[in-house]
Amino acid sequence: PAWSPNGERIAFLMGDESDIKLHTIDRDGRGLSEGVDMPTVGGIGALSWNPVDASLILASIRPVSYIVNTDESSVLIISGARGAAWSPDGEKVAVIIENGGWARFSSDLKALRLPSAPDGGEGDAGLFVMSPDGSDARLLAVLGKDGTARTE
Repeated sequence: PAWSPNGERIAFLMGDESDIKLHTIDRDGRGLSEGVDMPTVGGIGALSWNPVDASLILASIRPVSYIVNTDESSVLIISGARGAAWSPDGEKVAVIIENGGWARFSSDLKALRLPSAPDGGEGDAGLFVMSPDGSDARLLAVLGKDGTARTE
């Protein structure tokens, strides 16, 4: 579970690996939400609320991260994610995405490509920063399989 920034609500995941829902509930046990379907292929993972917008919750269920808008029951899917984190102001999400990862914003599929490694191969992963709606995705660093990191 994860507490909302103001301490008034708790978010939690329920279900099995093929049918997971994200629910919220008031701290006094009232206001249980119906839940938002999480289209996942993994197990249950970690949750964190946007520090500013209490309707946005980040769920990391490797190898996928999700940004859930509980007000709209919408889900932004980031495939190939090793994890994600909110910026302190809640305006950006940092995410490490494995090579070949992609993000689905509504019905739009956007591949997040990594440049070639110096040896001609592909990087293992990239550190990206994006807005909570998936716009403005920007590659900050390419992370090599050997533990190296380089900027573009």
